[in-house]
Amino acid sequence: MVIQFNCNSGTVSGTYYQDILEVNKYTPEFSLDVYEATVPLPLPKNFDLTPFLDGSKGIRAADYDLSGNTVEFKLASNDYLQVESLPVEGSAKQFKAVLKLKEQILKLPGDIELELEGTDQGDPPRTGRSRVVIKPDLTIEYNDPPAFKRTFFHEDYNPELGNSFVVELIPGTAHADVRYELVGDDAEYFALSVVEDKTAATVRLEKESRPAGKYFLSVVVQAKRSELQTAECVILVDLKEPNELGTTVEQVLSTLHLEERRTHEKVFPTKINIILDCQSPTYNFRTHSNLDTKLELGLQEGVEVGRYAVTNTKSATTANEYLEVTVDNDQLVFTVKKQFEEYEKREHGLKFAMVIQFNCNSGTISGTYYQDILEVNKYTPEFSLNVYEATVPLPLPKNFDLTPFLDGSKGIRAADYDLSGNTVEFKLASNDYLQVESLPVEGSSKQFKAVLKLKEQILKLPGDIELELEGTDQGDPPRTGRSRVVIKPDLTIEYNDPPAFKRTFFHEDYNPELGNSFVVELIPGTAHADVRYELVGDDAEYFALSVVEDKTAATVPNKSESIFSVDETTGWLVSSKFDREDPDLFADVEEPQFHVVLQLNCANDSPNVSKNYSLENIPYATDITHLRILVDDINDNAPVFQHPKNRDRVFAFPDPTIAERLMINSLMRVSATDLDAGLNAEIRFRLDSDECFDIHPKSGVIYPTGNCFEDRNPVILTIHATDRDGDADGNVSRMMIRVVQAMMYQIIVLQPLHVTWETLGEFVQMLEAKMLEN
Repeated sequence: MVIQFNCNSGTVSGTYYQDILEVNKYTPEFSLDVYEATVPLPLPKNFDLTPFLDGSKGIRAADYDLSGNTVEFKLASNDYLQVESLPVEGSAKQFKAVLKLKEQILKLPGDIELELEGTDQGDPPRTGRSRVVIKPDLTIEYNDPPAFKRTFFHEDYNPELGNSFVVELIPGTAHADVRYELVGDDAEYFALSVVEDKTAATVRLEKESRPAGKYFLSVVVQAKRSELQTAECVILVDLKEPNELGTTVEQVLSTLHLEERRTHEKVFPTKINIILDCQSPTYNFRTHSNLDTKLELGLQEGVEVGRYAVTNTKSATTANEYLEVTVDNDQLVFTVKKQFEEYEKREHGLKFAMVIQFNCNSGTISGTYYQDILEVNKYTPEFSLNVYEATVPLPLPKNFDLTPFLDGSKGIRAADYDLSGNTVEFKLASNDYLQVESLPVEGSSKQFKAVLKLKEQILKLPGDIELELEGTDQGDPPRTGRSRVVIKPDLTIEYNDPPAFKRTFFHEDYNPELGNSFVVELIPGTAHADVRYELVGDDAEYFALSVVEDKTAATVPNKSESIFSVDETTGWLVSSKFDREDPDLFADVEEPQFHVVLQLNCANDSPNVSKNYSLENIPYATDITHLRILVDDINDNAPVFQHPKNRDRVFAFPDPTIAERLMINSLMRVSATDLDAGLNAEIRFRLDSDECFDIHPKSGVIYPTGNCFEDRNPVILTIHATDRDGDADGNVSRMMIRVVQAMMYQIIVLQPLHVTWETLGEFVQMLEAKMLEN
């Protein structure tokens, strides 16, 4: 929280931070207990059911915890639906479950009812539950041929009650003009009754209908709309008594059509005569997958992708927009259409299905053809803009989303049109201000967005922030697109903030030849027309002050950098020797750096300035430019032991029996520091090979591994401290210590009274001081 303090001398601003205890308090809460969707059929693979759920809002769950509240959704095992877990754009508390079809669905046998779980990432995790009910829209007149939900029944004869079977049509295939009929040699033994809406019928075998000399009865139930639109269901009743041998049901019914042959595990002999007119030795007219050819993206129109020998086939038609199917004499031919050139920009699957209508000699049948696509990483992620610029007001809070200020509130987006591995992960150049999150664009499998958020609260910006942004897909090999992001403070807003300097301390040696000069600048947004500059202090009379017209900066002349100078013969900026770890040299900056001001000073009789030093190459000024020189670290310092000190070289440790009684599990903790930075200051410890003690490489704790005091001789340990995290090219410091056996009479056990964890350190220091005195 930002607090405005009213002091005697004026007003100052400050920030107060308050931590919140992290607990997993809330269970994910669904917006509805039951989600119902009534959908039209057929529907394609990967179809998103969101528009049909909760008034197009879809399935949502809220988790109000402050951390670990990301909700992962899980759907009960089923053959139809799969679920994706996504955040709700613009909310850190809301998450959505996107239901998609696993495969193309032509018909549904009835309602689909599944349980949906939403589990957060807290400790321990919490799970909320809801139910999903998917119903076929039966108000739509599909005019499809009738189709039974179940096409085969097999039961043993029931001599007490007889047998009864309910045969149902798939919803959407039952029409007012459907006619039911029993056919077959045994039809006389069965009775048929049809419900009023023609959706189902009951077939009964009465208990007195068992004929003598027969081992089974079979009948075919037909549902007809015309002579060419017939559905069939087979009923088999086994009449053999438990002790009779009977006839086994193991023969293959060669005249039964393909779908029933695949469905039934038991088939039986009968005199059913069903003609499947369109035939082929290599093509399955009901369902066929082209396993021989994977289509390459970008194939030209007219390229042939499949050819099969067929008989009794007059023609074939399809509404598919990517492949054409024709019958050429006795050949079924598949060729590429013009629209296939744009396939990857319009579709997202590596397999597509096309429904084909075949015109056979006896009538028409429908089948499905499946075609695989060759998987390649063809496209590089493409940003919607080459440069994204945002002019933002200040101050802004931590985690503020900059999307509303980028590309007309659309934010940063990148498209990747590949069919797989096209998820784009964004990466931002290293900086102190911004972080990036990679998210999909809702409703698109080709678009992805980079959400820029502030790492910390920003009260002021010293200037524009310009960073490179990369977007990399997950293909093999991965491809990377690039764009730039420029964040500017909105200087048109009058913040009325107090003036604040970009740099608050300068330190230089006096230059007797040129004098010294300093440019002091105000942070953008804190410079106002009524700002007054003034030099104060006992030595103010020795300095002169000049202020630029817009009051954003002032120059204090007569000073120059002592470390750097310009070689007048070459034009190079050179430095004298300095140490990055010099505490006095960089005392006023967090990161070691120099701020150098270069000024051109040409005498009237001096020769012409060469093109290398043209004024046009110095931006934003006529004769002055500013350089910020960051100082990198080199590994020029070795680790320095902080404990033990050089004077502490002898330590005592008891034998195992005493150590166990006193619960002593370590000898000491070694510590060391390194003046370098980063990896050069990462220290790893090790001991020369020793059977008695070992050391933890990071913590420096030395612990026993065996008893080496049986002969009561001391143990010599050599400790190695290596920077660069123990790398072979790191600097190494060594120390030798001697460990002697501590006898029982030499050990003093103290039980401190009135000592708490807070005062323990002070108590130990007091003991050490007492020991040194003695």
